[in-house]
Amino acid sequence: MPGAGRGAPPGCPARPHAKPALVFGFLALAGVVFAMLQSLVAPALPAIAADLRASTADISWLVTAYLLAAAIATSIAGRLGDMFGRRRVLLIVLGVLATGALVAALAGLLLPTGRRPNR
Repeated sequence: MPGAGRGAPPGCPARPHAKPALVFGFLALAGVVFAMLQSLVAPALPAIAADLRASTADISWLVTAYLLAAAIATSIAGRLGDMFGRRRVLLIVLGVLATGALVAALAGLLLPTGRRPNR
């Protein structure tokens, strides 16, 4: 039987195993992208502080809240992955991330004409 000897139930075909180097490459890429997304807020801090008329101490709390929210969302996504399947949750999270990135990229175009920032 195809699944015999590898822990597959009798009658079920064996699942093909992914190549370890390919899996490691994708996981490393995901780690780099996650680190980049976490650090993208840093260059925007002066503009955020100016728009909100906030001090440096107030803006440092913004970074802390951003990182804390990301840590909480990561653990929630992990638990949802355990419950509903890692692949499904990963695809949903990537879809939300792509949608958010698209909305952020188009944010200047979405504002009404009279409310565009003067930059």
